[in-house]
Amino acid sequence: MQYYEVSVRCTGKTVGDKRQAGFDLLDIYVKTFGTIAEAKAFIKEQYGGRKKQKMFVDKKDGSTQHVGYIYSLGIVEDVSHTRSEDNKPWYQQDWVEVKEIKATTIII
Repeated sequence: MQYYEVSVRCTGKTVGDKRQAGFDLLDIYVKTFGTIAEAKAFIKEQYGGRKKQKMFVDKKDGSTQHVGYIYSLGIVEDVSHTRSEDNKPWYQQDWVEVKEIKATTIII
């Protein structure tokens, strides 16, 4: 069986918070698709014309490998809290990686 896995790591940083040095992890989710075209359509629907930059991982030999993109969503309003004083906008960036998965079913 072959399918495509889109892994999304949502990160955020509160607007105007000088104490916060970097982005915090907000959520991680994975979507699977039967074809690469379906995976591309999902990414286009989610991120369309958003600004993106290449995402890299470090390899053991010291080099880096391009593995996906970081999409900047800009300022996002927080609607997850009920009290208005808790609603603080944040800058959001989603780290998106696509993998081709080749799986073999094993009966044990």
